[in-house]
Amino acid sequence: MVKKKITKFRQRKKSRVKTNGLANIANITTKTLSSAIQNFKKNQELKKIKEIKLKKLQENNELIKEK
Repeated sequence: MVKKKITKFRQRKKSRVKTNGLANIANITTKTLSSAIQNFKKNQELKKIKEIKLKKLQENNELIKEK
């Protein structure tokens, strides 16, 4: 007889801190609000950079027309 090697897989239980529904909702909303604020700030910076580039292009075009 051939003996089969028996392996046991140990499953680790994740220890979670149980929070009530309100705390869970508050946690989710703070994460979404912070990510929304970060995205807004990035978009504002990109808009400023685009405006600066457009102003430079307009100035260069005016200089070329004057010449």
